[in-house]
Amino acid sequence: MKKIVYLIISLFIFIPVYILADMSGPLIREYKATPKSPNGAPIYVYDDEKEGYVKNGDILEFGKVIVVDNEDSEFICVDEDCEKEVSIKDLVAVDNNYNIPENELSKEYDAIAIIDLDIKKGPASAYESTGVTIKAGTKFKARDLGYVDDESKEFSSDEWNPYIYVNYNGTKGFVLSYEGTVGYGGSEQTGIASIDLPFTDPKTGAKIDTIKANTVIKTMIYGSDVWSGLYYLEYNGKWGTVDNSVFIVEDKNIEFTVTENLKIYDKVTINDNGEITGKVIGTIPKGTKFNSKFYDSENWYITIRYENANIRGWIYAENDDSDEPKSEFKGLNFEYPWDDEEEEDIEAPIAKPNKLYKMEIIYLCIGGAVLIALTATITLLLINKKKVKKNE
Repeated sequence: MKKIVYLIISLFIFIPVYILADMSGPLIREYKATPKSPNGAPIYVYDDEKEGYVKNGDILEFGKVIVVDNEDSEFICVDEDCEKEVSIKDLVAVDNNYNIPENELSKEYDAIAIIDLDIKKGPASAYESTGVTIKAGTKFKARDLGYVDDESKEFSSDEWNPYIYVNYNGTKGFVLSYEGTVGYGGSEQTGIASIDLPFTDPKTGAKIDTIKANTVIKTMIYGSDVWSGLYYLEYNGKWGTVDNSVFIVEDKNIEFTVTENLKIYDKVTINDNGEITGKVIGTIPKGTKFNSKFYDSENWYITIRYENANIRGWIYAENDDSDEPKSEFKGLNFEYPWDDEEEEDIEAPIAKPNKLYKMEIIYLCIGGAVLIALTATITLLLINKKKVKKNE
C-alpha cells in the first residue's frame, strides 16, 4: 500500500512539473497570414555572395494567404522548396477569432467614405466580410491600428497596415483606407488649381469635370491616405477627387525672398523630364520679397502662387539638394513655418496572431496529466483490491 501512495504522490508532483519544464521552451503554432499592403508583399531570395536577402522583383499578391509556422523567423517561405520568402514585417495574421485589444487602437477621429466600404472582420483582405457596407459619402468614426510603447506609453500608428477600425451602427470591423477610399480631417478650406486639373469620380477614376488653372474654390476638403495623394472635395455640386500636388490648399502665410531672377508661369505643368511646359508671363527680379499662402513643397521642387498689382502666376523653384528640402531652392529663400523636428523611425510591427494559446495549452496539458495520474491511481487501487481479495 505504501508503494501505491508513493506512486500517487510522484504522479501528482512530477508529471505537471515535467510538462511545465517542457512547455517553457518555444511553442510553435501555425497560423495564417496575408500581405498588409494592397501592393502586396515583396518576395526575397537569399544571395550567397551578399550573404543576405534581396528582392527578386516578384510580389506575394494582396489577399493571398500563406501559413506561418515559425513566428521567430524574420523571413517566411512561400514555396515548397523555400527558395522564395517574404518578410514577416510585410504580413498581418489572419485569425478567425480576431478580437483586438483597446490599447492597440488610436483615439477616434472623423472620416468619410469616398467609395462604398466593405467592413471586414479583421484588418486584412483575407478576412470575411461582416455583410455591412458604409455607403459612399457617409461620415463615420474611425481609429487607427497601432501599439503602445512600453517606455513612453505613447500610441504609435501602424502606418504599414492600410486597414482602419470602425464601429459603424454597432458593427465592429475594419475597412480599407487606400488609394482614395477614405477621406480624413474634413474642413472648409480654400484651394487653387495650379494646372487644368481633372476632377475624377472616386469609384471609377473617370473624369467628370475639369477645374481650370487658377480657379479658386472654397469648399469642404478631405485629405486621403498617404498612398493616394488625393483630396476629396465638392465642386459644381458633385463630389470627386483631385491630385493634391497640383491643387494647392491655403496654408500659413510666409515670406519668400528671390535670390536670382525667376520666371512667372501662367500655370505649372511639368513633363516627365522635369521640364516646365507652362507659358512664361513675366519675371520676378532678384531681391524681391513677397508673401503667399498658396504653396506646395516636395523634396525636389516648390510651387508658389505669386500675385501683385500687375501680374498673377506661378513660380517653380528646384531644390539644390533633394535630400534636404528645407530652404535650399535655386533662386529662392524662405523659412518653413512648421516644426523642424526629426521624425523617429518606427519599426513595422510584425505579423502575429491576435491570440497566442501557449498558457491555455499548458493548462490543458497539466489537466490531462492530472487526469492520467488519477486514472493510473484508480487502476492500481482496483488491481491491489483484487489481489487482496484473492489472497483472502
